Amino acid sequence: MAGLDALVAMIRPSCPCSRNTVHRFMKLYNIHSIRKKAFRITTNSNHNYAVSPNLLKIDFTADKPNQKWVGDITYIPTDEGWLYAAIVKDLCLKKIASYAFSDNIEINLTITALEMAINHQKPQTKLIFHSDRAVQYVSLGYHETCVLCYHRTTYYSFDELKEAIVKYIKYYNEKRIKEKLGWMSPVQYRLNALAA
Repeated sequence: MAGLDALVAMIRPSCPCSRNTVHRFMKLYNIHSIRKKAFRITTNSNHNYAVSPNLLKIDFTADKPNQKWVGDITYIPTDEGWLYAAIVKDLCLKKIASYAFSDNIEINLTITALEMAINHQKPQTKLIFHSDRAVQYVSLGYHETCVLCYHRTTYYSFDELKEAIVKYIKYYNEKRIKEKLGWMSPVQYRLNALAA
């Protein structure tokens, strides 16, 4: 129950408590995570593009920022249709490095997210970027670029959903604590690492 441990770590600074106390209150008030139900296929691996080797294998750890990034596409329904979001995450900081939105699942979506990550993070060392083998990630345009939350909420427009996602990414990077970062947020972890 990693979610319970995270909740305890968030509550402890303002209200000392044990894991059992938090678990008891969660049961008492019927508090639990919300599971995503909608499903839409975003991975199209039926293509003739060359596929890069899997350099990460199953090692999703990194000991310094901008060493290993992962990318994926998610999708959220709105009253205007599906909104697609391409996300790039730094595996060391557990931080969303960049994101891009589109109302269709096009190749430019992933290229835009990667270019934004490169421009904002400015990696100086050898970087591994890992994704699935969907056509958006193995296209020629994507390879050229490489060389250099949905909860049960109804969103009425793309703009409303984009605003909610950006707000969540800000929370994810600045406030959401992670066990692997010593119960700190990615921003706190980075600041501590820079100070050390």
